[in-house]
Amino acid sequence: MPQILKQEIKERILASALNNFLEKGYRDTSMQEIAQNAGIAAGNIYNYFKNKEEVFSTLIGPVLAEVKSIFGIRLKDLPIPNGEERMGISERKIEEFIKVYQSHQKVFVLLFEKSDNTKFETTKTDVIESLSAAILHAKNSFTAHQATREQEMLIKGFATAYVSGIISILLEKADEALKLNALHEFLPFMRHKLIDSLQ
Repeated sequence: MPQILKQEIKERILASALNNFLEKGYRDTSMQEIAQNAGIAAGNIYNYFKNKEEVFSTLIGPVLAEVKSIFGIRLKDLPIPNGEERMGISERKIEEFIKVYQSHQKVFVLLFEKSDNTKFETTKTDVIESLSAAILHAKNSFTAHQATREQEMLIKGFATAYVSGIISILLEKADEALKLNALHEFLPFMRHKLIDSLQ
């Protein structure tokens, strides 16, 4: 079979899988349904993917890599003499996160809202943990005093509210411009409240 045709079939399988996963969830979607909706024989799907998990991983992989590159905090990235950058919550990172959503809306929903029963179901928690760790590291590196246990809890709560709030706004069934306006009000408010509380 020519390579172009193989690639076309693989793309049809992935498109079918994406729609099925979004509609029914990972657990309730079968390989047979994916194949049927892709217009291929059920047995033929295994020439392209060994199982449902591989199909899901193939869909999620590029978006997950982008999200990890945004929130995969490395210590050498942190010492920047600006309050928001030091807290690991720069406008640049959030804008990159929003761009991932804008470029891959369906897969973004799949990753953050429909990945139950997969190895990716902790992605949102992982992003929250990464942001929380970056903020805590920044607080301890750039202020005179180590964070108290109370401040650590505040940081974790902030990271949870911040990431969950962004995702919640992005996933609203509303006009994209309206969602972006809401984010541009939400983000500075949250950042400034955190920075003020940790001074």
